[in-house]
Amino acid sequence: MKLPTIPFYKIERVIRVLPIVKEVFATAPTESESRVQITQLKDTIHNKNAEIFKLRQQRKSMKRKLFANNENIKDLEENLENCMYELNILNNAINNGGE
Repeated sequence: MKLPTIPFYKIERVIRVLPIVKEVFATAPTESESRVQITQLKDTIHNKNAEIFKLRQQRKSMKRKLFANNENIKDLEENLENCMYELNILNNAINNGGE
């Protein structure tokens, strides 16, 4: 028994059609798999939102500390100016009293 010969153009056509056949018979994700993916994405979004909230809270805390430090610096500068003023008065009194 002789095997039939297959013309080259038929083999070529079959090779071209294979990707289309593969797409048709490819398994589509089931509904439960899609739900699992959606749930995972929702969890990821929730985690990112929690991280954003935490970072915002840290930023608020840092701003409060910075404002408090700025107020302390202003108070110290004012105290320094008062001390310099008092020292000038004392120096003037010493210089004027010694003459």
